[in-house]
Amino acid sequence: MVSTVTLLVALGGLLSAATANLKPTTIPQIIDDCESRTVCIDMINSCGNLYGTCIPACLPRPTFTPQPCTLSSVVKTYPTP
Repeated sequence: MVSTVTLLVALGGLLSAATANLKPTTIPQIIDDCESRTVCIDMINSCGNLYGTCIPACLPRPTFTPQPCTLSSVVKTYPTP
């Protein structure tokens, strides 16, 4: 019985010492600016050619003009029989 009481007193002392040394945790402030994120824009013109780019996620976003169709994308070739 004495050893149980001694053990409980020792554990109580350890627990109170452990809780006395705890410091409150602080959550770091997250700075979320649009320059740290990227948006990639992929588009297809009327001839089926892909175009686009990656830009910072800031607003307003630029508008994109489709690339003109090239002669090779307009002319269709067919194999001769």
